[in-house]
Amino acid sequence: MEKVVNKKSTISDLKCLHYISRNEKTNKTLSIFLFSIFVFNVTYSQTQNDLNNNTVIEQKIEFIESCLKNQKLYKLDSVFTKKHENKAIQKCIQLTNALPKGVLSLEKVIRNSENNSVAITQIKPFGIAVSFYFNNKNELKDVAIENDFNIEFSNDFVLESTVLKFPFHIINGYILIEGEVNNIKGKFMFDTGTPFGFMLNKNFLKLKTQEIVHSGRAGSGQVFDLYLNTINNVTIANQAFYHSIPNITVADFSFIEKGITSDFLGFIGYDFIKNYEVVIDYDHQLITLYKIDLKGNPIIPYTLTNNFLTTIKTKKEKHLPTAQIAFGKTEISVHFDTGNPGTIELNEITKNKFLQEGILQQCKDNFRLGSIIENSDYSYDIKNANYQGVALKFTNNFTFENKDKNRFGFGYQFLKNYVTVWNFNKQEIILFER
Repeated sequence: MEKVVNKKSTISDLKCLHYISRNEKTNKTLSIFLFSIFVFNVTYSQTQNDLNNNTVIEQKIEFIESCLKNQKLYKLDSVFTKKHENKAIQKCIQLTNALPKGVLSLEKVIRNSENNSVAITQIKPFGIAVSFYFNNKNELKDVAIENDFNIEFSNDFVLESTVLKFPFHIINGYILIEGEVNNIKGKFMFDTGTPFGFMLNKNFLKLKTQEIVHSGRAGSGQVFDLYLNTINNVTIANQAFYHSIPNITVADFSFIEKGITSDFLGFIGYDFIKNYEVVIDYDHQLITLYKIDLKGNPIIPYTLTNNFLTTIKTKKEKHLPTAQIAFGKTEISVHFDTGNPGTIELNEITKNKFLQEGILQQCKDNFRLGSIIENSDYSYDIKNANYQGVALKFTNNFTFENKDKNRFGFGYQFLKNYVTVWNFNKQEIILFER
């Protein structure tokens, strides 16, 4: 985050939320139990029979969740086999601060190759998968954590509409969409770097909160508490409508109210858009979402009249699409994020090399997206970038930070040069010329 003379708060790094553990009191439910028993990688046979109607297993999972929520871990011995009970309960007590507290949601029950029942659950809304292994007597044998932040089980935010159109404003490079939460009008930030479907501003919305479920930290160092809340209704651009949404993350984002917009409702993020092909057009200030099928293809085919440039094949780094982009002859990992104006992280050797090659050029002024930068050496332009031989447009005014690991964040300063099509299912971002 750049330093600004007028001390305005900005959020150039907010979307790279680095979640940190809470204290023991707030984690003594899911945190104590789920991360602590038997942590190992799990693979499933694709030909396993679906056992979603196994009511006994469902009842066991409900009982486990009840024990966790009410902090009655001593009752868990009734669901374990005698062989595993002591070791499991002991580990439950030893490890306390591993995972956020959330809602344990049973997604499906399958048979594995050993003919055991495997109940696959996730901790909503954090997308953390937890597998419970039962023997043929429906006694719990093992618990395994899928230690991956993005487990694609939930489709909580999919709407019936096959096409959604969201007009937007730009403020300091951030995409803001008109909407309502609990009948309060304001603006959402459309931020592909936010992992949740919605993350709402409890300060502006005057939301009542209870137990802290986790904490988040902005890239600038601001730490904030996360809560879960049930929201009565959400409207986005008079196009998308939700009613009675449980387990929505909320936090105090009053610093965004001061720095970006006073009527800040919160974020629209990855979990909302992952089931759509998303077209972002900065010229027309319009986002269009096309619902996709199981293969990742839009249910309603469409065409763009803009000239095609290239398709960037991406990999997921948590929820962020990431690709290797060449700068001159040096490839650097780049993550794409609508909530990131543009960031450069380089070690000293690579920085000096890029300066000598003319890939990095120091900006001539100290103005950036509505702010005055205290030190003009903090901002750089980028030249000679290409993806698999396809030249990318000159981009300017990226903030710079010395880091051990080389990494770029391609947000507004890059994305504004193109019409971009995002498909998280196919793991690709398509660039069209403006």
